Amino acid sequence: MNFNTWHDETKSFIDQNPGPILVVDLAGKSLFSNAAFADFLRAGNLDESEYALALPPDFVNIMLNCKAAEVTIPVTRMEYAEKAILWTAYFSKDMLEVIYQGVDITHLHRNEIALIAAKEKAEEGEKLKTAFLDNMSHEIRTPLNSLLGFMNLLSDELQEILTEDQKFYFDLIHQNGDRLARTMQEILDISHFSTGTYKVKLLPVDVIQIVKIQIEERVSDINAKGLRLKIDLPERELVVSSDEYCLTQSVAHLIDNAIKYTESGHIVVGVKLRGSTIDIFVEDSGPGMNDDMQRIIFVAFNQGTFGHSKKYQGIGLGLSLVRLYMDSIHATVDLDSRIGEGSRFKMSIPI
Repeated sequence: MNFNTWHDETKSFIDQNPGPILVVDLAGKSLFSNAAFADFLRAGNLDESEYALALPPDFVNIMLNCKAAEVTIPVTRMEYAEKAILWTAYFSKDMLEVIYQGVDITHLHRNEIALIAAKEKAEEGEKLKTAFLDNMSHEIRTPLNSLLGFMNLLSDELQEILTEDQKFYFDLIHQNGDRLARTMQEILDISHFSTGTYKVKLLPVDVIQIVKIQIEERVSDINAKGLRLKIDLPERELVVSSDEYCLTQSVAHLIDNAIKYTESGHIVVGVKLRGSTIDIFVEDSGPGMNDDMQRIIFVAFNQGTFGHSKKYQGIGLGLSLVRLYMDSIHATVDLDSRIGEGSRFKMSIPI
């Protein structure tokens, strides 16, 4: 189809199109433009002879190169003083003319700018929040560590003359100090991992060794509750390239969770090699969870009970952190639980 063969009805239809349309030959000469294109030029303080300034830069060479390569002309977005136009260009049937059709996307462009500004503002807010939490953590943990350190020294010095009640008070101070330190670390982690500011360090780590250490550090707590501990670990090493902090914290949170919610019975901690995946699992004979609780158990600040009267300590970050740790190393965590039958958490780490 050649411009010279266009019917008057076709030209009239194009002229009434609300979007700017311009027809040019392969030399870039204007052959036809509709009323909307004329209005567009006037709005930009351009006359008809300056039509090329409204089209994408170097549009002539683009047309010739696309014709030689027998490919379509790419869509181009142009930003002007008052408007944003999306130019779509296509060859006529005989490949001798090119029709440029503009779509006004000013509204979308402004929305995009507003969204980008909102995103940048949100990111800045997240950075400020993380910086605030980092600073607060430092300001709280530094004196806390000092207090706990001197309290331990004092307790050791006075151990022989302390009454049972006084020993209990020292233990209570130490327990609550540790609890506060753990809470601060959890809040920091939820901030860093949620905003992506934590930098994952992939290094060879022995999964078996990590699990063994976390079990050993909690044997006294397990025995104190009279729980039976079953360990199911392979004798060989299982080395994987992963982030040691993420793996260590994940195992620690799952074992702590099992100890916290299991009043009697057993806890099982094990590792299995399954093809190209290492599974770490923690089972307990605790109260178990219904389907509704399982759907929200990995949500931050959520527990089985709420408020000041809740039975268990903590602010409900442990399992949500496990999910964030696992996401960071491209691993998964799954839960299988039934009311009255306990729970089984499984972390799957790709080798």
